[in-house]
Amino acid sequence: MHIYFGHTGVHLLPFIQCWDKPCVVSFHGADVMLKAESPDYAAKLRKVFHSVPLVLARSRSLERRLIRLGCPPEKIRINRTGIPLPQFPMVRREAPVGGRWRFLQACRLIPKKGLTTCLRAFALFHRENPRAELLIAGKGPLQPALEALAIQLGVSNHVHFTGFLSAERSVGALP
Repeated sequence: MHIYFGHTGVHLLPFIQCWDKPCVVSFHGADVMLKAESPDYAAKLRKVFHSVPLVLARSRSLERRLIRLGCPPEKIRINRTGIPLPQFPMVRREAPVGGRWRFLQACRLIPKKGLTTCLRAFALFHRENPRAELLIAGKGPLQPALEALAIQLGVSNHVHFTGFLSAERSVGALP
């Protein structure tokens, strides 16, 4: 059985421990975050790690986090998640009329996502393309610092923080 999210593995731990077939558990990011409302989550995760023969992680940084949480390194395999290309067909594009470039970064607003680099790169691009806009879709603890950086870089009127967007809401999200 493949348990797609680690926190589901925690919930299914009693089942995993009594089932006589192997289970694989995948971790994607938020499922390795310790939860204040569940102080025994780390201990339960360690039990999951020791109850399954294989643990899948999307990235090396996630692998390191799993090891710090107690997963034996020999059980971990990197399993990168691909992009569902049929949902995003290639569309040949031209430079926008009048320099109205529109950029999007969608992610949790945390340091490893490179948002400060994104903002700094956008500010450099914006100097030559003053009608460009950047949409940052997501939530996270870095948002106040990112908003302050956008002000400091002089691009705050061209950077839009939308929170998380569904696919339906994302159409036309930029001004």
